[in-house]
Amino acid sequence: MSGKVDSVVYRAESLLALKRTGQAEALVRGALAEQPAEPQLLLQLARILNAQHRWAEVIIAAEAALAVRSHLVEAQGLLAWSAYQLDRWDLLARHVSAALAEHPQDPLALMCLALGGFRDRSAEGRERIREHYRLALEHSGGDAWYVLQAAEIEACLGSSAQAQSLIDDALERLPTDEGLLVAKAKHGATPVEMSFGIVRGLLAASPTDTRLRLLFDTLVAQRRRRLLAMLWLTPALGSLGVMLLDGRWQGAWVFGVFGAGVLTWCVRMAALQDLPPAVQAELASKAPWRRVTRHCARISVWTGALGTALLAIDIVLGAWIAVAALPWWVATRLASLAHERTQSRRADAELAAAAGAPGTGDHGPRVRELVDGRSSQAPVTFVFLLPFAALALVPMASPVEEGARATLGVVTAVVALLAYAEGRLARWGDPAPARDASVSPARALLGTVLVVGLPVGIMTWLLVASVGTLESATAEWLALLP
Repeated sequence: MSGKVDSVVYRAESLLALKRTGQAEALVRGALAEQPAEPQLLLQLARILNAQHRWAEVIIAAEAALAVRSHLVEAQGLLAWSAYQLDRWDLLARHVSAALAEHPQDPLALMCLALGGFRDRSAEGRERIREHYRLALEHSGGDAWYVLQAAEIEACLGSSAQAQSLIDDALERLPTDEGLLVAKAKHGATPVEMSFGIVRGLLAASPTDTRLRLLFDTLVAQRRRRLLAMLWLTPALGSLGVMLLDGRWQGAWVFGVFGAGVLTWCVRMAALQDLPPAVQAELASKAPWRRVTRHCARISVWTGALGTALLAIDIVLGAWIAVAALPWWVATRLASLAHERTQSRRADAELAAAAGAPGTGDHGPRVRELVDGRSSQAPVTFVFLLPFAALALVPMASPVEEGARATLGVVTAVVALLAYAEGRLARWGDPAPARDASVSPARALLGTVLVVGLPVGIMTWLLVASVGTLESATAEWLALLP
């Protein structure tokens, strides 16, 4: 490599380390204009494009480098990694094989080999995946990036505890590594307050870091969603107490549920005072989404509490009032989702600008993360609500208990159906993701029916049945009045 090429590569690497990828790309492309067939410049361009997540362009640059010099193991590894990102499994397998033939212990190729094994979900396949990523870790020299990929693999294999263990063990060796700290903050098992503390500390050191600020916004949104869950839990748990407890305990139960909800709300609202001033100002603003969440949440919580209180004193009409709290809760969820979607789109534009990448009309990483998060949460919500749904199907003796049962059924069904609707609404106006070519259409249809169609059908039936039960209970109660 000539001195001039060496100088360009060195300066580009320095700019990459400073996350100034746009300047690094301009530097390397300027040098390539003079030496278009220089393999090290092409390889450096592939590295820069990889840092910008421009996978298709990485493949073009790396293939150009290999066309000039066929034994560049790093180019083979970058090709395999980009092929994985684009679900181009044949291309991944070809370049992993080529890289490992040149260097059997290449950690990037071994990690790509592990990632490529996800098409085989058998017990043997899962063990091969783990064997390959462990070999990659062994030969990676302690690089935190490989730990992060291994943790992501374990999370995808359903072993969240092992993923957490990998991150924690690596943090003992590299306690200040930003990537590991961010992974720790994003992990589902990490307490929200600890995640806030980690990201707040990282932001103090890098206040202009777009990715850290976006992660902080995500944590704020997660806390807001958990807070809003109290709006449906209050009528659900209150109705459950009316169904299952004797009359003398029903009032105490409803009062306890409402008191616990108020206490939780106050504690979490007090925690908001620890947020940065900019976030506090946004939450206190009069923006449309904040007006909706603020006012609708208040109406929902008081309506739900009033309805369940009336049920506890044997007034079936309280069930209708408790059910009337749900539209207000739905409004808060949809307003919050609309705000998160706007934030995600703005974040994708900022990330693309910071990386010097061209904008596209397709999903950016943050919008995809939002859609994937809401879509994956829907089946979890359905499973969580199954005990409530089962109890809502048990016939009760009195009209009041039947009203409480109907309230529980309506709340359960609406919460579940909204969870599925949010996954679709988050994607509104954007192209649908491409279907995995490795999955047959029949198998994809079966998966959709089992994961989406069946739960939505069950909850729709529960909603209709519960409304019917509520009407019958109300008519029976009114007939018993003197």
